[in-house]
Amino acid sequence: MSANFSGAIPYLNDFANASQSSGIPENVLIAQDYYESSFKPSAISPTGAFGISQFEPATAKMYGVAQGTSTKAVESQIAGQAAYDASLVKKFGNLNTALQAYNMGPGNVENGQTNSYGSNILALASQVPSNMKVTPCNSGNFLSDLVCKVTHPLPASVAMAQVNASNKKTFSKVSIPNSWLTAIKDFFEKYGSDGIFIFLGLLVVSVTIVLLIMGNKSIQSTASTLVKGMMV
Repeated sequence: MSANFSGAIPYLNDFANASQSSGIPENVLIAQDYYESSFKPSAISPTGAFGISQFEPATAKMYGVAQGTSTKAVESQIAGQAAYDASLVKKFGNLNTALQAYNMGPGNVENGQTNSYGSNILALASQVPSNMKVTPCNSGNFLSDLVCKVTHPLPASVAMAQVNASNKKTFSKVSIPNSWLTAIKDFFEKYGSDGIFIFLGLLVVSVTIVLLIMGNKSIQSTASTLVKGMMV
């Protein structure tokens, strides 16, 4: 791969979301996949590494990364790449060494081996045009962000791996039990993007029923009569 970055950058929303969730700079993720595969999801190395991020099958399985060229597969590859990078940064303490471990395996780095992969990626990252990057799903507009998150979600297995690493995920100072997150994950895995519309539909029906019961005196009267009749 050339040491100079050039050309268009695909999958910008996926890179942005993966960067936001992992803390790995977006331009590093972009440079890494440019270096690894020239952004080609169909790429397969002689050793069997596959996809835009060139995952070895065993590592891919650990991070819920899917093989293929579909939108969902590429999302999982980029999200898995970011999650793996973040785990290596935590293990080795700096991004350069973490990138080397991504390339040649953590065990080799622990045994004292080094290479130029990390410095090559960081040099490429400095060339990624900042005006080609996008803002992830946090524009501040609720509906826009909701649509963005539904159409560009993190793969459930990657999201749950991040949750399990800290045991619980805190959002707006509310601790969400893992069992709830698992139920939500299962729901959206079953229904996909249609899940949000099913959820909103159920919410509308529930609110409508509550409003009818609270606001309709005849319903209240009927309910009261039924209750009194049962008590007699």
